[in-house]
Amino acid sequence: MWRSHSFRSALTRRLLLAALLPLIIVGAVSVIFVRGLLADQIARSNDLNARSLVAQIGQSLEVPKAVVAPYLDQGYEEVLASEDPEDHWLNLIDGIPEVESILLLDDAGIVQAAALETSTGMQGADFVGLDRSRDVSVARAYATGEPVWSNVYLSPITGESSLSYVAPLRSGAMVVNVMLPRMLDFTALDASSVLPIVLDGNGVPIYYPEAAVAIQRPNMRSIGIVDEVLTGAPEAQGRYTWQGVEYLGAAHMIGQVGWVALATQPWEQVQQAILGTQYVVMLLIVLAAVFALTLAAAFSQRLAQPISELARHADKVAHGEYDEASADYQQIELSKLGSALNDMTSAVKRREQDLATSARQYRFLVESLRAVPWEYDMDSDRFLYVGPQLERLLGYAPSAWTTLDSWAQSLHPDDREAAVTACMTATSRGRDHNLEYRAVRADGEIVWIEDVVSVHADESGSVRLVGVMIDISESKEAARLRVAAEAAEAASHAKSSFLANMSHELRTPLNSILGFGNIILSRLAGPINDEQERQLGMIVRSGNHLLALVNDVLDLEKIEAGAMPIEVDEFDMAELVRSAVEIMAPMAKSQGLALDVHVPDAGLVVHTDEDRVQQVLLNLFSNAVKFTETGSVKIDLDSADGLARVTVTDTGVGIAKSRLEEVFDEFKSMGRPGDNPLGGTGLGLPISRRLARLLGGDVTLASTKGKGSTFLFTFALTAPVCDDEPGTGGVSGR
Repeated sequence: MWRSHSFRSALTRRLLLAALLPLIIVGAVSVIFVRGLLADQIARSNDLNARSLVAQIGQSLEVPKAVVAPYLDQGYEEVLASEDPEDHWLNLIDGIPEVESILLLDDAGIVQAAALETSTGMQGADFVGLDRSRDVSVARAYATGEPVWSNVYLSPITGESSLSYVAPLRSGAMVVNVMLPRMLDFTALDASSVLPIVLDGNGVPIYYPEAAVAIQRPNMRSIGIVDEVLTGAPEAQGRYTWQGVEYLGAAHMIGQVGWVALATQPWEQVQQAILGTQYVVMLLIVLAAVFALTLAAAFSQRLAQPISELARHADKVAHGEYDEASADYQQIELSKLGSALNDMTSAVKRREQDLATSARQYRFLVESLRAVPWEYDMDSDRFLYVGPQLERLLGYAPSAWTTLDSWAQSLHPDDREAAVTACMTATSRGRDHNLEYRAVRADGEIVWIEDVVSVHADESGSVRLVGVMIDISESKEAARLRVAAEAAEAASHAKSSFLANMSHELRTPLNSILGFGNIILSRLAGPINDEQERQLGMIVRSGNHLLALVNDVLDLEKIEAGAMPIEVDEFDMAELVRSAVEIMAPMAKSQGLALDVHVPDAGLVVHTDEDRVQQVLLNLFSNAVKFTETGSVKIDLDSADGLARVTVTDTGVGIAKSRLEEVFDEFKSMGRPGDNPLGGTGLGLPISRRLARLLGGDVTLASTKGKGSTFLFTFALTAPVCDDEPGTGGVSGR
């Protein structure tokens, strides 16, 4: 019972630890991250509210534009000559709450016609003849010929904050005066959680939910996010302090009028929301911990008894008692464990018997072979016998080994302590044992030794060790080489498997990303703004670059594995050169480079793989254009000695003589001095050279630093015939 109880307690503690530790970790992480998560959510909410303010105000700002739109291609005389424009404007004002009045000005800025909201109690005729030419917004509109929004002012008609939209006509202008309180109606927003604020271009509140602040109209430009927007940023968000209170807000520019829409919340309110969620998370964790405690206690109690019985059986086996069989259990796993323990007991018993027999046979066998037999007496610390094979094995006379220390001194210093300790520990327990260690020959050579030691104790308690030393240096070296070979083979398989999987795992999603990106860029899925177009363009370019890298790596692997197929076809090499030049012409033109192409007028018919030849041509042409800032790129095609020859000469940066062969090494991209490498992956030229050699030719380079480079691409006019077997990359026709 003591064992069962002790095991049950230990099992309970470990189960509790296993259950509670993840809960504690998850809980701590959750409590920490929920703060940032909720803060981000509230920040996004503020951002959405700010965008909503911008949209609402933008919609209201479109109203005056719609009013004047029908008159933009008319002069003020034509407007006056139309049938009752004032009556038409009055009808518009009655249907548009934001509009206070509509004025028609002549070329001198004199009011020629006017219509006012009926609630003002004034007539449009009262304003005819007034001179508005000195109004800043009117003067600016006349000067620029473009519509102008005025600054916010107090209307002399209604006494409310107003804004004027001045739109030049073919002659004269129209003025639409808008009442801000009606335009800035934010009752649809939840003011209990979000404060909607509108500031003018100087940071002064146009709209503020608190009346006191709205009346005082303090300048709020000192707020960091407001200043960011007013100084050019389209939007900004973050925490700030205003009048001693900390807030979390988001600000957006209202582009038409240069205002700022600010949606903000007190930081204390944000913290309360975060704390509330954290309390809920901690409560759930506590409940989960209680459940885990209950489950662990019940589970440990159920497992304790049968496992304790198995432990008792295993303890007997450890002490050499093999006759007792393990009980049968209802649980499948425990039943299997008991059965396995019984099998192990039988196996251990047989193994001990076999080992005893083998040890006797092995001892006699070794004495007749190259092994060194020996016998050592523990009580006297003396070697009673050392076989004459010792001199052949280690170069020492058998008489040199007298004590345990004399044996230990012949061991390698790094192995000495471990070997002696292992031998003494096993001997103290009366167990036969095997030792492996390095010994130092008399001539200094290192030899691997396996020492098979048998412990013998007589009735008086005296202990003798009997063993044989075997030279296992060759087997150790063979094992080392085998492990190295297996590691190399595993690395090769892993590389091949990785590259095969990369074709599917990278190219398939990359093609999907590029496809969808191009659809969006083509606006087939709807309109996008300039920033979205720029970002999508970056995505598509990066995706194409990565796809090219994947294809290059796969091509290189196929070539190295001899699995690159050569598809032979008949085609005109001159036409292929012209086609490749046409592909590179736009890039050369954008850099101001001249392309000088010379091909035989009669053409040059070849029988080889057209796709691989084109791949090499495009790589050489694009490199020449890429690394040439000014001057020209010259391309010559001819044939000699059964080879087609394409020479590509540029006036670019050139390559130092010491680095000419580096350009053909994998992942070596040669860039301009002082710059980062000019694009690419450093695989184009290595792949081109290997493809050329597959086609019976080569790619060579001659270059002078600062003067340009010349690449010579040659290949057989008729592709060489290879063995069409797996791994050889054979030739086939099409």
